[in-house]
Amino acid sequence: METVLCSDPTALPQPGTTKPSWESLSSVKQSHAQILKSPRRPSRDLVAKLVAVYGKFGDVSSAVRAFAASPWPPDAFLFNSLIQAHVCNSLFLRSFIIYREMLDNGVAPNRYTFPPLFKACSCATQLTCGKQLHAHSTKRGLTGDPFVAAALVDMYMKNGEVNGARRMFDGMKTRDVVLWSALLAGYSQNGLPQEALQVYEQMRRAGVAVDNVAVVSAIAACSQLQELHLAGGGLHSLALKSGFVAEVVVGTALVDMYASCGELPAAKQMFGEMHHKDLVAWNCLINWWAEKGPPLEAFKLFVEMQRSRRLKPNGSSLAGLLPAIARCGSLQLGKSCHGFMLRRNFGSDEFVVTALMDVYAKSGDLVVARKLFDGICSRNVISWSAMIAGCGAHGRVEEALSLFDEMLRRGIRPNHITYIGVLSACVHGGFVDEGRRYFLQMIEHHSITPSLQHYTCMVDLLGRAGLFEEARELIRGMPAEPPPEIWGALMGACRIHGNVKLGKYAAEKLFELKPADPGFYVLLSNIYAAAHMWSEVRRVRGLMRELGLRKPVGWSSVEIGCRIHSFLSGDKSHPDSDEVYERLGELISKAKETGYVPRKEVVLHDVEDDVKESVLSSHSEKLAMAYGWSRLMSGKPIRIMKNLRTCEDCHSFAKFVSTVTHREIILRDAVRFHHIKDGICTCSDYW
Repeated sequence: METVLCSDPTALPQPGTTKPSWESLSSVKQSHAQILKSPRRPSRDLVAKLVAVYGKFGDVSSAVRAFAASPWPPDAFLFNSLIQAHVCNSLFLRSFIIYREMLDNGVAPNRYTFPPLFKACSCATQLTCGKQLHAHSTKRGLTGDPFVAAALVDMYMKNGEVNGARRMFDGMKTRDVVLWSALLAGYSQNGLPQEALQVYEQMRRAGVAVDNVAVVSAIAACSQLQELHLAGGGLHSLALKSGFVAEVVVGTALVDMYASCGELPAAKQMFGEMHHKDLVAWNCLINWWAEKGPPLEAFKLFVEMQRSRRLKPNGSSLAGLLPAIARCGSLQLGKSCHGFMLRRNFGSDEFVVTALMDVYAKSGDLVVARKLFDGICSRNVISWSAMIAGCGAHGRVEEALSLFDEMLRRGIRPNHITYIGVLSACVHGGFVDEGRRYFLQMIEHHSITPSLQHYTCMVDLLGRAGLFEEARELIRGMPAEPPPEIWGALMGACRIHGNVKLGKYAAEKLFELKPADPGFYVLLSNIYAAAHMWSEVRRVRGLMRELGLRKPVGWSSVEIGCRIHSFLSGDKSHPDSDEVYERLGELISKAKETGYVPRKEVVLHDVEDDVKESVLSSHSEKLAMAYGWSRLMSGKPIRIMKNLRTCEDCHSFAKFVSTVTHREIILRDAVRFHHIKDGICTCSDYW
């Protein structure tokens, strides 16, 4: 909630008097110098205004000097101006000291004294101090003033005292739009969207004309609920009718609402209809597009933002974009963002550096990621967690666990995300004993309640090691009904070990929970196929046809220069497909000469061996590998991104290719990274 800059409207120059023109700090100081030179004593109002304007321009020391040099004994207006100058410059604790000096000087506070002090309590999370000030304002009979009451409600809400704010609101006989809006905004900010929308409806029924603060808070509540049908459409209509939609803060809230509800096209349309777009609005759209939309579209929006109105991106802009670059795994775009960060001097922003570190890790360059991590002066739990997760995903399990131990030695307290990275690293390396130990340590030493991701990691770890009974025991001990992710992890382990009975049991659970997910049907079909249970395979595939489900399409991509080239299995749509297949044929011949034998057993179809070999020879990873070998400079690593888990044959083939081409192959699949060099992979064939 905003508070007025000047502590009392009567302290401003009155109509008919000369009003100083203070458009910059320099003009303020020039006017101050003229006042000091003048033989006439400045009025109380002018001194108070001078103090307030110094505060507005961030020169608190000059505000203090102007206050101290006042020829008048300080009154409430002058003290209020000094308090406000400190609050608007985030000097919250100092504002409390000034208030105490005000009381010590026998100056009685008025209705303009308390709102900035309550704001200081909100920003500094000083609930105890806020309650004391509440008592002071009550003794002076000021809490019945809507201006003071709204500031009190805001203070309680921002300190998480929702019930205290509600009691304050309910005790008011007169409730204006500011008071209603403070309550509504507080519920929304405290993650209580249902209550916020209830207040909004009560406000409308009471005949209170809503303002833009109320509309924005109600829209934010719809965003949290991710339900447009509750009130979202009506709020948009109201904003249009009331003219609020022309305000950038309302337009931005609507963009956020549509995007959070998964309506990215509607969010982009709303954004396009905004007459004025500030940096916050652009960042909002880019952040959502980076999270939910095509990654390259987020990058295009970032470029467009700089061209339109010549807005300068800030650290939040870049930190919002980088997760999209990490998702697509484009090393070239990552390097481009790195250069942008250096040119704009964002290198000291730990959030930007951590996000960039994540980009390099997910683009296959862990060396640069580690350099960025080592260059962070003050590492927080986020940067430590990102580096641990990156090392684990790249198969550097010992390094990941060593980093975690170092983090603990430095006194950094891990959070639930840190432990997800640690347990995932144990999964990638098959470190069962260590995984058990860290899981217990998380609960017993750091009092972290295991989340879905932690349980999923442990089931995956135990299942991959063939410890099915222990995995089932862990599932039975979960405090809630196991979600699909748990049964999916168990089912994946059953595929690896050929446990048909347990795999079928897990599949039945999954079909109850997510009957429309084709991936689980395919996984069960693969379990049956590996056991040569072809009648069951046909039954499952027939069931998929009846339900209208299709197997997820697998693709692989390779980055050549500034372009990403994608391939599907058996794909001939690429303009250079003739070259791709010719070069692939050469690679297969060279690999076979050095001992490569196609692993036909991974083709889970009841067909002849020659058909199986033909199917294997056109897998998307191999096409991307051949094109990378053809187009990249000699000695350059071939970096391949795949949306699904790579098959055992392509993994074996890549090891032979790395030997015959003398290149490193970096393959990122849905599970982890494979760094393959001289016929050896960092996964040690355990993935």
